[in-house]
Amino acid sequence: MKTGRKVTDYINRLYHSTVYLGMLACFIAMILGIVFSSYSAQAAASIPLKINNKTVSYKGKQYVTSSQGKAVKNQTKYPGLSINNVPMVSYADTFSSISGITNKLSGNTITFEANNRKVTLYLNKKYGYVNGQKKKLAAAPVKVRYITKKKTRIYVPIKFISKNLGYVTKISGKKILISKGIPVQIFGKTKNAKVYTTFKYNGKKHSLNKSIPALSVGGVLYMPAEETLKSVCEFNYSYDVSSQKLKVSNDATDHRLEMVLDQKSASYDGKSITMKNPMTTIQRLDNNQSYLCVPANNVSKKMGLSYETTAYSLKLHDLTYFHWSTTSNDTSKNVIYDVLATYDKSEQGVSFQIKGTLASVMEQTTATRDDKIITLTIPATSSYPLKTKTFGKFGTILDQVDVKVSSGNAVTFTIRCLDSMEYSYGVEGNVLTFHVVPEGTGNKAYQLSIPKPDGVTINQISNEDNYMKNQFQIIMKGNHVGDLSSNPPIVGSDLISGVTVDLNSDGNTVITVSTTTLQGYKIFEKSKYFVVQMGKPSSIYKNIVVVDAGHGNADSGAVSNGTYEKTINLKVAYTYLKKYFQTNAPTTKVYWTRKSDTFMELSGRAAFAKKVEADIFISVHCNSAVNSSANGTEVYYCTSNNKSSFSGITSKSMATIMKNNMISALGTKDRGVKTANYYVCKYNSVPAILIELGFITGNVDYSLLTSTSWQKNASKTIYKTINQYFSTYPTGR
Repeated sequence: MKTGRKVTDYINRLYHSTVYLGMLACFIAMILGIVFSSYSAQAAASIPLKINNKTVSYKGKQYVTSSQGKAVKNQTKYPGLSINNVPMVSYADTFSSISGITNKLSGNTITFEANNRKVTLYLNKKYGYVNGQKKKLAAAPVKVRYITKKKTRIYVPIKFISKNLGYVTKISGKKILISKGIPVQIFGKTKNAKVYTTFKYNGKKHSLNKSIPALSVGGVLYMPAEETLKSVCEFNYSYDVSSQKLKVSNDATDHRLEMVLDQKSASYDGKSITMKNPMTTIQRLDNNQSYLCVPANNVSKKMGLSYETTAYSLKLHDLTYFHWSTTSNDTSKNVIYDVLATYDKSEQGVSFQIKGTLASVMEQTTATRDDKIITLTIPATSSYPLKTKTFGKFGTILDQVDVKVSSGNAVTFTIRCLDSMEYSYGVEGNVLTFHVVPEGTGNKAYQLSIPKPDGVTINQISNEDNYMKNQFQIIMKGNHVGDLSSNPPIVGSDLISGVTVDLNSDGNTVITVSTTTLQGYKIFEKSKYFVVQMGKPSSIYKNIVVVDAGHGNADSGAVSNGTYEKTINLKVAYTYLKKYFQTNAPTTKVYWTRKSDTFMELSGRAAFAKKVEADIFISVHCNSAVNSSANGTEVYYCTSNNKSSFSGITSKSMATIMKNNMISALGTKDRGVKTANYYVCKYNSVPAILIELGFITGNVDYSLLTSTSWQKNASKTIYKTINQYFSTYPTGR
């Protein structure tokens, strides 16, 4: 028994040892396989070549060459090579793929031509000729034989050729990028200018090659002044040759710019400014013609245009299409005295803001759509005294807008679209905001689609944003719960965690949308649906503001005669202000730190601006003092948070505009703009101000601060000032 057990144990140990040795052998073989595989891969990366009949195993960089965004021919077969540390390419494959360059091989001589320039190179010679002038090369053209492929190519130094033909070459890692170029003379120096082959204005493509295209020289993009500003944009334009002064103005924005040749000092809207880059003359050396050019970015933005570039294109777009206004003292009817049309960049549509004198009439506005024609009707007892009644120049969005007044004194805007568009509108007081945006492709283009009950239109829809709970509500007038139960909303996004339909105490239908994170949203009307577009706030809204009602809950702020500062702050900052920002598709979105008698820590208020991707922050407070003779309005900012933000806005400029508007509208004492390290100003991520409306302890201010009409006027002034901020300093979204 014992002997048999020993033999068995021995055999078992021998068996397991054999297994372990086998596994070890496999493991070693696997490691060796990986090593040899890696070695083989490295070996495969080398290329057997003959360079001038000398056999080499090339292991250097293999460049990929592209021109105007497209790879040149045969890149995988014959890549760019580093020969004697000089980037070189196959001349036939590369330059036959580049627009504007011709090449020819005759014996040992290779010639290249473009932009009225000729480059001549010779095989195995370290010199060449540019328009007959001898030049030294970093490396000579050589024959390269691909041994495996049994093919021969002639390789040439790419930077020398492109530079001397006026093209622009950029080498980054293993990429060689060649951009179409023109040799120019600017500021007395010869440069190669990168050509922007595409120029678009309001979505339409224009050719600038009749004179000079948009060119990038030394990192600055220039465009021909007369052709772009006068012929394409149709601005008022005049250039005086003797004084070398250019005057250009845009009637739609009322912006005026005066520049003098080669001088950075200029005049903008009547004020002296310093341009980053001056207007100058650029001479094309390929045709020896000179053209007056302006720095595209600086000038276009000052004229009220959006500015956008890609690798080879320049795109400009009106931010304001037109703005017509007049004055009227007629209170017997609703006078349409102001019409503003702007470009909605985020939606690529048009936003109209129409102001009338009677809110009661403006609130009765209706809209209908018939295919590509949208009709907006402002009802009877209305008039339209503005001088312009037909509007065009909307690029690729709208064809034309016509305004007519019927015999019954109803004002009708007929909007003729170039494509299928949809609309949304809302009326707040006497201001009608109307959006026309491209129609989405099917309901999946939107995160939520709500079937339209019979007879319900967009002006019977309102909304409430409960962003603190990651919710928003769509309120539909009337009881439509049954309709939406049998034909429920269609959810098209994982951003939505739930949708409920209920009836509120007013007998209206409430659709509550819960989201996974805080979402911006806009509501539009289509033929069969109300659709909701969602996304992060900065992708949905053109402008974003945080308005902070100071104090709250146990923190009452200052107290006088039983009146709490927190109460006044909330009424001005939220209760009366919210009505101006409750449209279904707002251009400017306001987030409030509190909507009721609640409290948020100071750190939370400042951090909230970053969470909602705000552009600016406004905190509303009341002042107090021991002496009742202290009265007046003052606005604070923090010097450590006063850096220039979008379009140059700063906390100080915000404070100055707000203070001036408050004093003018409210009749309080001017206590000026002041600095202080208030937490919400100092630690904010955006330009921030703190308004002290007045002194709650003041013998003059107390009666103002506690007056409902004064509080409403203060809210309206804040609303108008917010609009002024974004009009003067556009965010660019």
